Amino acid sequence: MATALAQKQAKEEGLPTTDESTYIGKKWISRFLDRHPDLAAKFSNQLDNRRQNASNLITLQDYFDKLTRLIRKLISKGFIPSKDTYNFDEKDFILGYSSKAKVICRSWRWNPNVAQNGSGELITVVEAVSAAGNSLPSWVIYKVKGHYMGWHTAVDYPIAVFAYSENSCTDNVLGLRGLKQHFDPHTAKLSNGRARLLIMDGHGSHLTYEFCSYDLSHEIYFICFPAHSTHLLQPLDVGFFSPLQHYYGKAADTHIRETRTGIMKGMFSKFFTEAKSKEYSKETIEASFRTTGIHPLNPDEVLNKARPTKAVKTVCPIDLHMKTPRIR
Repeated sequence: MATALAQKQAKEEGLPTTDESTYIGKKWISRFLDRHPDLAAKFSNQLDNRRQNASNLITLQDYFDKLTRLIRKLISKGFIPSKDTYNFDEKDFILGYSSKAKVICRSWRWNPNVAQNGSGELITVVEAVSAAGNSLPSWVIYKVKGHYMGWHTAVDYPIAVFAYSENSCTDNVLGLRGLKQHFDPHTAKLSNGRARLLIMDGHGSHLTYEFCSYDLSHEIYFICFPAHSTHLLQPLDVGFFSPLQHYYGKAADTHIRETRTGIMKGMFSKFFTEAKSKEYSKETIEASFRTTGIHPLNPDEVLNKARPTKAVKTVCPIDLHMKTPRIR
């Protein structure tokens, strides 16, 4: 790319444009950046096209406008943003997954591998955190028809509670159960009768009539993130899930290396709670809410990072000025 830029510049200045004459030196790029302080060399990250399209100013500004209006409305009812604002979402963990790690091996091995469980079975964990830096007990959902209490003997229950589902996902029934039996009881104790704000994604289980009716009848007001925008707007995605998955992977990796065995269902809770005890901190959660512009409410935290919205050109397939044909 740099060579192409140099060739283009040479052509514009009327200089020879053969490959040899436009070959750039080792310091050409650094000197070019020195001459243009508004530019910088950075590593690019891959981003799903739908997430890229969702990261536009119009979509994000509309979300923050709605969030601002809702918070102002709730404050008039005694709502305290720092204490009563929650983010709620789920994360899938692969049973037996271990983190990538540096190992010592024979010098001729170019890609050393570590054997893993290989089942690829998912266990779903539902998390809820508040702008005050509090984390509710994790809700761990196993893909089973029933679970054994022996799986959880090594678990500190204030950190995690357990449920089961035949597909390990939060379907409509399980989503409502999580709201009634998990989120509401825990947050009601903290809110002391005040209204609560729940910010979440637009998953189908969150938007059923029963889910919404229960929310409103229990002073739980909610707003959904725009589709495919949680990488920018959701505190759990921005600063919580990735480190949590990393520490879980490290714990699983240590077990696999020391025992040379895979991870069974009964072992997951031990490694997960160990990971959460390392990852959870009041400061981390508060920073996630701050980075996403939720608390303190500051849309510019996100809007300044958003890409400008491209003008949309609409092609009309018919002439809108045609007269309506008469029926004879």
